Amino acid sequence: MFAVLTPFDPRGFAARTSLCAQNQRWLQHFPVNSSREPTPSLHEDADDDVPGELHLSFSEILAISDLGRGLLFGRSKSAHIHLAAVVGLKGVSTIHCALSVDDKLRICITDYSTFGTFVFLGLAQKQLERHIAMPLTGEPGAPCGDMAIKLGNALFAIQFPEHELGNAAYRRNMQQIAQAFYRGCNGEKSGGTLSSGTSTMPPSSCFTPQVMIPREPISARKDKQKRKRTSLDDQAILEAAYKCDARADKAARLELVKRVTLGEKEVQVHVFWNR
Repeated sequence: MFAVLTPFDPRGFAARTSLCAQNQRWLQHFPVNSSREPTPSLHEDADDDVPGELHLSFSEILAISDLGRGLLFGRSKSAHIHLAAVVGLKGVSTIHCALSVDDKLRICITDYSTFGTFVFLGLAQKQLERHIAMPLTGEPGAPCGDMAIKLGNALFAIQFPEHELGNAAYRRNMQQIAQAFYRGCNGEKSGGTLSSGTSTMPPSSCFTPQVMIPREPISARKDKQKRKRTSLDDQAILEAAYKCDARADKAARLELVKRVTLGEKEVQVHVFWNR
């Protein structure tokens, strides 16, 4: 798995905008047979059944033929991750931003929007400079902290679940992705695995055909996704804690969880959204 994007804003714009026909390849299927050992989730209480969660697999990315600027996010139907127009969604450009892999196998993000792309690394917020790639990770094997990207008023938590493990199979997959981006920049088709004439890498065992099964229909999970409003008492505690320490780390958030009726994820959403 290359990346997982989880809707993370309390108003639900990210979930609603990602639930569209153009994103079915990322929404409804995920590999169940793989030679790679997945790394644990960065969020211990993460839910595998989050509506609108996007699973960006290596095999699906390599099947794309136009990767010249990277994996594109935006309102355009030609964007690889389509952010559909929904009521209340604002500040999303036709082509908003892109994920790519550089020659050091670092995962980078580039802003192409007129509204701006914001990245949260831990609790540090940064607005990207247009057309300048910013690394989100180090080389494979380097630690990855909590991160999120804000596109307009839609917020996604983003994880690279196998990057910290950085095993040989993952590195070969990343090299294929990087070369696909490079060939796309030079006007060559980038779909499929690399031929032996353009790469000295051994073929990756991760690109053998995988059994794909449909995810549970969204309609069957509606009863699990009831919105939980923050009580006035919890709101007061969170705001007081935020005023005392606007850069609360994981340990501080866990202490807050003991004082409120919210989970760690809801506390973290409050911190992200109220910066």
